Parts: sequence; C-alpha cells; structure tokens
Amino acid sequence: MIKIRESILTPFAVSMIAEVLIFWIVYVNKGQPEYVNSFTEIQPYISSIFNAISALFLILAVRKAKRKDIITHKKFIAVAIGASALFLINYLYYHAVVGDAPYLGPEAFAKPYYTLLVLHIMASIISLPLIFITVFLGITDQRKRHRTFAVITFPTWLLGSITGIMVVLFNKLISA
Repeated sequence: MIKIRESILTPFAVSMIAEVLIFWIVYVNKGQPEYVNSFTEIQPYISSIFNAISALFLILAVRKAKRKDIITHKKFIAVAIGASALFLINYLYYHAVVGDAPYLGPEAFAKPYYTLLVLHIMASIISLPLIFITVFLGITDQRKRHRTFAVITFPTWLLGSITGIMVVLFNKLISA
C-alpha cells in the first residue's frame, strides 16, 4: 500500500518548482519591452478565455463525478487541465515579455482591485500543488484520497480561474 506522503511527494515537488519559475517570470523578470506588440495587448483576454474554459469544465467534471460518470469526469478534467496549461503558457509568455503588469485604473478602484488580485494570487498559489496532487491520485486510482483532495482542489482551482478573469476585466475595462 502506498503511503500518502510518498504518493504525493513528487507532484508536490514538481508544483513547487513550477511556483518558483512562475514567481521569477512574473515578479523578478523585468520583461523584454522590445517584443511588446499587438499580440501582447490581447494576451490577457486570451488568458481569460482559457480560464473560463477551465472553470466551465471543472464545474461539468464535478457534476459528472457526483453522478458516478467517471469516464466523462476524466474527459472534462482533461479539458480543464488543458485549458489551464494553455493559460499558464500564455500567461508566462506575456509576463516574460511585458514583465509585471501594473494597475492602470483610477485610484478609487485600486483597493478593490488589489484585494481581488491578492485573492486570485493566493488561490492560484494554493491550487497548483493541489491540482498536481489530486490529478496524480486520480490517475493512480487512489479514489478515496483523490476525493479527499478534490473537495479542497475544486473550489480553490475554480476561485483562481474566476478571479483571474475578474482581474483582467477589472484592470482592462476600468483603466480603458
């Protein structure tokens, strides 16, 4: 029998390496302004589309799991993971080119924006290792442990996806 600490160590370690890379690209890297172009202007919206697809398929996947339709559940989770992976690739490329993206809206909206941004960042930081672990447990057919983690992973991942959309819309629409 695999012990839980042994079974989740590898996905946890991989997610921590990913978190460090993400932090460096977004907050330490100063960007490459010479590569900013019309594509980088629309990338936040593309990220929002990937987040919306992820959120939708997460909700659908949980509904299928509750109805014991595990085959469809796995397919919907695969779509959610794929959309989240595409989001992350797009997001990292954007920040590698642009660097940190400051809030450009009116001062009156700065506090709600930063509150939303912090909630998004915290949900994203927490959800990444949870996603890796939960998927690993599902793939290795450790259903009881998978369900235990999924109860925490689902709302955290969903919160990260939805607040990601809100951050982009808030920053882009209010500062327009």
